[in-house]
Amino acid sequence: MAYETVLTETRGQAGGILWVTLNRPEKLNALSMTLFDELRQVFQAARTDRSVRCVVITGAGRGFCAGADFSGGRPGNLLYPAAESPTDLEGARLFFRNES
Repeated sequence: MAYETVLTETRGQAGGILWVTLNRPEKLNALSMTLFDELRQVFQAARTDRSVRCVVITGAGRGFCAGADFSGGRPGNLLYPAAESPTDLEGARLFFRNES
């Protein structure tokens, strides 16, 4: 599957190593909502792919990941999308539990 902000490549003799590259070098690979959603899709697919034995995460360009990118994009809290506020940890826990 093609993604906008993530590159994936299978390596290794049996193809058991999945390389995931954060591909927003102009923003030092900061996590946007798009990148966050695409990573979730990649990890969900890897979780059900029995050939994947290892996942390596790397970043394109000179930085691995600069953290969260709060400029532009969809409204909402990147780290706690289902939470009312960043201190609503129960809402955040339920969001991640229900999304996996």
